[in-house]
Amino acid sequence: MCTNRPEKLKIERLYIHSDYHHKGQGTMLETDAIDIMQGNNFQLLILADNKHDSKQN
Repeated sequence: MCTNRPEKLKIERLYIHSDYHHKGQGTMLETDAIDIMQGNNFQLLILADNKHDSKQN
């Protein structure tokens, strides 16, 4: 979650188990990340996505 710039929050490789797809879990995690970002006065949230990751299915 750390970056070389303290005003950023970066999340990489966030996976939701297939049992929980389309049930709002991803939205909940994004909302929590935004709350953490704002609570720490970060200016930027980066959610890195790897479209070619085999674990996404």
